[in-house]
This record gives sequence, structure tokens and C-alpha cells, in this order.
Amino acid sequence: MGSRRLRWLVITTVASIALAGCAGSAPRAAESSPSSTVDLPPLVLVMDSSGSMRTRDGGTTRMDAARQAATELISSVPDGTPVSLIAYGTSTGTKSAEKSEGCQDVKTLAPMAPATTDAKNTLKDAVAGLKPRGFTPIALALSKAGKEVPADQPANIVLISDGIETCAPPNPDQAAKDVIATHPKATISTVGFHTDAKASKQLHQVAEAGNGLFVTAANPEQLIKRLKAIQEGTADTQLTSTGLGRAQLGQSYDEVKGAEADFPGWDAAQPFKGDLRGLSEDGKTLFVIVWQDCSYVFSEDKTLVAIDPEKAGTIDEVKPGDSYAQATKLYGDPVSTVANDDGTYTVIFPADNATESAYQMVVSADPAASADAAKITVIVLCRCSLAPDAIVLNAQGVGSVPFDTPAADAEQQLIALLGTPDDVYEGANCEGTGVGQIKLLSWGSFTAAITTSLGDSFDGGPFRLTTWILGTRDGDPQLGSGEVVIEGDITTDTTWDELRARGAEVSNEIDAAGGGEPFTQAELNGITLSDDGASTGPTRASAGESFGCE
Repeated sequence: MGSRRLRWLVITTVASIALAGCAGSAPRAAESSPSSTVDLPPLVLVMDSSGSMRTRDGGTTRMDAARQAATELISSVPDGTPVSLIAYGTSTGTKSAEKSEGCQDVKTLAPMAPATTDAKNTLKDAVAGLKPRGFTPIALALSKAGKEVPADQPANIVLISDGIETCAPPNPDQAAKDVIATHPKATISTVGFHTDAKASKQLHQVAEAGNGLFVTAANPEQLIKRLKAIQEGTADTQLTSTGLGRAQLGQSYDEVKGAEADFPGWDAAQPFKGDLRGLSEDGKTLFVIVWQDCSYVFSEDKTLVAIDPEKAGTIDEVKPGDSYAQATKLYGDPVSTVANDDGTYTVIFPADNATESAYQMVVSADPAASADAAKITVIVLCRCSLAPDAIVLNAQGVGSVPFDTPAADAEQQLIALLGTPDDVYEGANCEGTGVGQIKLLSWGSFTAAITTSLGDSFDGGPFRLTTWILGTRDGDPQLGSGEVVIEGDITTDTTWDELRARGAEVSNEIDAAGGGEPFTQAELNGITLSDDGASTGPTRASAGESFGCE
């Protein structure tokens, strides 16, 4: 496989560029670079405290993550910067009888005032006291936020939400337009925290109507950095999880051109000669336009599918020259690692599942040998995820659901992630063994096992999601099919020799419980792979803690 370094063998003339790298649009509210001594525009932070913020992701609730991010943002605001705090969903539940009251449940917890030490402490106390309970009246919250900012001065309104408006009408994008109509120098930016495609679309529309920026965040670390970037005015000049500045993956060329008035005409497009996983194979024709030292890649139908900023990094402050280890702190383990012919490695980190975007990075050395020594040389944002709606199985869990998720939460989160299961089995894990009760939920070839009772053989403690299985019980080779894929691109085409080359320990075993039938088994990155003894590669995969029969 050739190098995945994404650089273009084309030359495009761009007039009047005085930028040291791809910068996108200029920041829309702050007019100077932020620092501890530079004034920033007034900030209104609008926080979602609706019932869905009780959802656990990776061991912590969304509300806990939002509290942590908001607290750090407040601490970082330069003294004297006017700040206001608004929250919704704090007072009612989500029953139908409570909706009328719940849709008015928006509170200004801290009116606009300069950020002093005492004022920051008051804001932090208000954030710490938020208890997620009710509905999601985003439009009303934005209208109240507009009343906190000056009519004729720059100001930032920033909304954190994990879901969609539940009290329309009015629609939140119309509320954003109304605020901007009376506050033309303000911006409304939105941060989607663990949002699905529908919520992300709505929050993006709000940001567009508010002349602001929409970003997503999948963990507390991302949420903290992206909140700060929006307030400090640097978010427009870095790759977000969905685009750069006003240019967003999935937009048509005309939409990009309409958003960026100086963007070159289509006659500047040249055939794309690079290598983008999932985009540049199978004879697909791609085109590239270079603008402001940044390369924009379009598909045949003129849809924006990739952005290479040359020197700029991500909104999370990951940039060329940083180590692979720094990227994993923000994005977790990559969903794919591929060795290139020149000794470099291409790694792919999911950027935003709702839009199928990913960060494709080239690192200088084998990251498995030394995560610190492997340096990032290229960062590209692209629609190059493993597959549409791909959900990845690894040693930690599947998608956003980790193995240590309590049983009741696990089932709820799995259904939210994969939809209604095709089949459900609930009963004794192994009759007469004391192993307890188990619940199996199946989606096509993928099965999740939830231990609902551990029985007499195990000590107490919360009952957990324990085992994931990919494959089928009747032996059909469906490894990697459907919505769930395996970290490292392991499929039925992967051979045992290839797995050995990746460092897997491959052994031949006898299935005593299955009548002495032989099978092959391998362990790789916390995943167990096996077959029925008659295949050249694995047909099944499992991960997590298994409570099997003895």
C-alpha cells in the first residue's frame, strides 16, 4: 500500500493570501487573538439540563461532563469579561402533564456581569448545582440569552445540548435568527454533545442562523477544548469534527462557495491524485480545489468530502508535530491502523459518527512500538469512516457503550445506538452452574450479552454488560458484517497469517463443550478471534469479560 500522505500534485493560483496555513473564515466575534490579557466578547453560556443529560457515556453522566467543561471554561475566562449563565430543564420532569410548565423552564442563573474571582465562584456553584430533569426548550433559552447581550456590540452565545428541541414552536433556528436581527454583531454557536444525526442537524441550523459555529463533542476532554476554542475565537481556524470555518463536509460546491465568498470557481478544480480511504478507490473520480493553502476535495457530484489544512490542526489542539499519544488522549484508539510502504502509518479516528466523518492522520512510525515517538505529519478531515453508520467493536466496548456499563443502562444505550434488536433471549446463563441470569440482544450477526444476575458463583456488585459477540451461532461467516465492525478492519477476508503479522498469538484448540471439534483462536488488542477449524481466517470475534459455563 502506498503512503497515505494527502498532498496534491497540482498548482492553483490564489491571489492576495497572507496566511501561514489554511485559516478558513476569520473569527466572527473576537477580533484579536485571545490571551489572558486580551479582552474577549461577552459570553452567555446556555446549558442543557434536560432529563437526557442523565445518560451515562463511558462511566460518567453527560451532565457531569458538561459541568466539568463549563467549570473549566469559566476558570479560563479573562478577568473582566462579562459572563452570563442560563440553563433549561432544571425544575420539572418529562411527563406529559408537566410539559406546559417544562417548556417554560428556562432560568437565568447568573445575569451578565464582569468575571471577577467572586463572580466566577458564583457561576461555578450554579453549574455544580444543576440537576438534569426536564424538557428541552432551546428556542426559549436562546431568546432569553439574547436579552443578556448588548444590542450593538460583539458577543458570544454558546449552547451545549445533547438533544433536539422538545417544545417547538417556535423552532430554535428561528429564535436564533430573531436574536441576530436585533443583535447583528452577536454570534450563536452550538456544541452537540453525544448528539444523533437529527439533533446535530438542528444544532447546525441554529449555528448557521446565528452566524456562529457548530461543533460536536464525544467526551469531556473534547467538550472542554471546543468550548474554549469557540469563546476564544480560534475555532474557525482549525478543523472541527465536521468542517473548517463555514465549509462543512457534505455541503455542495455551491454551498461552500456561497458560505465563502472568495472561494475559487469550479474551473479551478483539478483531478485528485491523493489517497483517501473509502473515497479514492473503486475508480471514483475526485477533484481538489486549493484555497488559502488548504485543499478541499469534492466528489463527482461536487460534494465536499475532505479538507486538508496543510499546517493547521484540530479544534482540540492536535496538530502536525504532536505525538500519536496526544491524539489518543482526545479521540481514543483509532478504528484503523495501516502500515505504509515508506515506514509511516495511517490511522483513522472517528470525528463525528452522525456525519460519518473521521480524522485521517499519517504518523512517522509504528504507534504500537512507541505512541510518543510516532509523530503526526498529516491531519485530514474526511468522510472516510469505515462504513456508513459503522460502530466499532474493541477491547473497551462497542461504539459509545463500554463494557462496564450497568445492565439497565447498557440495554437502553444499546437500543439508542443500534435500534430495536432483531431477537432477545433472557434466561439462565448455564443451568445448575450458579452463573445466574443473562440477556442476549441480537442485531443481525451482532449479539450483546448482558449479565443481569451473577448468581451464587460470583461476589456482589452491580451487574454489567459483559460480552460482545460478532458472528453467528450457526457458523455462517458474517464477521464484520452489518452495522458493527471490528477495530483493525478484521473481516472474513483477514487470514491467520495476516493476524500473526500484526502480532496476534494464533493457536489451535479443541472445543470440549462442542463435541471435541477443532477450532483456531487468536488474541489481538483485547479481542478474541476464532473459527470453526475449517477457515483460513476468523469468522467470530468477542470482547469483554465472559461468564461462560464451567
